[in-house]
Amino acid sequence: MRFLYEALRRKIPLKKLFLLLAIALFLNFQIAIAVDSQNEQNKPQTANPTHSTSQLPKDVPQGHWAAESVKKMSELGIMKGYPDGTFKGDAPVTRYELAVTLDRFIQMIQVSRRPIADTDSKLNTDKTPKWAVPSIEKLTTGGYLPKNSPILTDGSKPVSAEELAEALAYVAAEIIRRDVPDSGAEPNTPR
Repeated sequence: MRFLYEALRRKIPLKKLFLLLAIALFLNFQIAIAVDSQNEQNKPQTANPTHSTSQLPKDVPQGHWAAESVKKMSELGIMKGYPDGTFKGDAPVTRYELAVTLDRFIQMIQVSRRPIADTDSKLNTDKTPKWAVPSIEKLTTGGYLPKNSPILTDGSKPVSAEELAEALAYVAAEIIRRDVPDSGAEPNTPR
């Protein structure tokens, strides 16, 4: 609570405050990323107008300590659940799942109006599942993760706490870097 008071007293921009709170949410609650990386047939579900995102996944009880957070992350589109309607909150998070979730998180907060820079070297995504390729390419070409990040290699492995912290730190640093004024110009404003 003291952190929030100090942030408001110092007039930290809401975008940065939201980012810090979102990172705290990810680290404190360790919400599992809900996409299935087992095979192409179980790829993450896309938006389905007949599926209500206001309902909890069938494996998250109404009184569960993380129920409201799971529901909110689902409503925001950051975590969509498995195609069978489950969340699998106790399952380990894979590196590919983290990459997709980071990409969704970045899209949600719309951090910058600057175009994504082109890169000279192409990332090798031959062994990457098709559902994860667009997110991984956006994370690297956008400068959010380095191409040698463990998140982007051997992505079927569960993500470790250290890898999660490192990936979030890279994403946060790039978001903040984009928000810092260039040569005295005004910071980027949210769209």
